[in-house]
Amino acid sequence: METPAESATVEAPEVGAAAKKAPRPKPTHPTYIEMAKDAIATLAEPKGATVPAIVSFICGKHKLDVEVVKQHLKPALAKGITEGVFVRPKSSADSKGFTGRFKLDKAKAAEEIKAKKKKEKEAQAKVSDFYVNQRSLSC
Repeated sequence: METPAESATVEAPEVGAAAKKAPRPKPTHPTYIEMAKDAIATLAEPKGATVPAIVSFICGKHKLDVEVVKQHLKPALAKGITEGVFVRPKSSADSKGFTGRFKLDKAKAAEEIKAKKKKEKEAQAKVSDFYVNQRSLSC
């Protein structure tokens, strides 16, 4: 039988590897640069898409919180400009940071489309080569 002193002792939680937090689940949405590219392409505004329009598009499509999207979209747009994914139209050329309008860089987008088509063509060639090899083995 336990004494009251024995039953009152509480084990301290383990410190170290066992006490680590569970890993965060991966997000179910694409990266913010990809979501911004999708938003700008879908909105297709001739002068470029505004930041509020991009935010509302992303929140509506991916069901995310507005404040969280604003927080993560700002560095994504800045990174996209430095990488050449996004450009500023003439009307927003002097804008800095999270203001103004954004457009997709047509040259960069064309390169991505070409690379994607080339990759698909190579994959198709591998599949057709596989079937040709299978036929020659079975004959």
